[in-house]
Amino acid sequence: VEIYGEVGTLTKGSKAGDVKVWAVGNVENWKKAYNAGANKIELKANIAVAVTEKTNNLYVPKNGTVDGKGNTLSGNVCLYVNAEGGTIKNMNFKDINNNENKLSAVYASGLTGKLEITGCTFDTFDWDAIQTTPKAGAELEITGNTFKYTGRPSGNNRRYVHIESSYNTDFSAKVTDNTFLNNDQLLMSALEVYYFSDDNKIDLNGNYFDSPAKVCILARGGSIAKNVLKNMKVKTLKGEEVKLAAYIKINGDQRIFTSFNDVSSVLSSGQTINLLNDVNISEPLTISV
Repeated sequence: VEIYGEVGTLTKGSKAGDVKVWAVGNVENWKKAYNAGANKIELKANIAVAVTEKTNNLYVPKNGTVDGKGNTLSGNVCLYVNAEGGTIKNMNFKDINNNENKLSAVYASGLTGKLEITGCTFDTFDWDAIQTTPKAGAELEITGNTFKYTGRPSGNNRRYVHIESSYNTDFSAKVTDNTFLNNDQLLMSALEVYYFSDDNKIDLNGNYFDSPAKVCILARGGSIAKNVLKNMKVKTLKGEEVKLAAYIKINGDQRIFTSFNDVSSVLSSGQTINLLNDVNISEPLTISV
């Protein structure tokens, strides 16, 4: 069955097939689609939930798909992903706020399956744009999205991508070809991935960060994953991919740089420049602290 209109009640017989697609334009029909076991939920209109309303938790079908079709989800609403995983694509998340000022746009707790998020835009939220706690065997692919913060900042964490497991957990994460803007509006980091057990399963290449480029990439028991940072390539304004030159540790996070000269401009007394790759200095370098 594919449903693209309004349905009051859907009754499935004992031999009924699946609801393949259900196109929705409001919270009520989204919940109907999920409860009916729709494999794919599509947006046919923007959905906005007032900040003063009760928080609406909307769900991605288990191992299924939510396709925003370029529409926007906004207000006091959170998109939940089941532990089994699912796909979110072509969705715009805007002003994800509530009256308690603590709300993430996408939340995937205890993830054991595969979560894919692609072609989405995240703009302004109370807590995180994407928050997930993967378990052993979980797979994450967060590719080709745009993260920005153009609204009024809340007083909470404000992170773009927050992937946090228990210590020494064997999960994989591919966070590539995303654009991270307005990083100065974040209270914490633009990209946080920890505490993975295998450096080789973490791919963070091809992302663009505007300044300040602040990440938190930790392995196993909380040590900085220097091998991941060393192999990480970021995009420049011209679209070129370059390796990181160095990082500075600031309050447990890492401020990353592609140029040694850029590092020197933000140093303060007592900080250490940690080189990640060979650095060529073409002109005299002055460091003032």
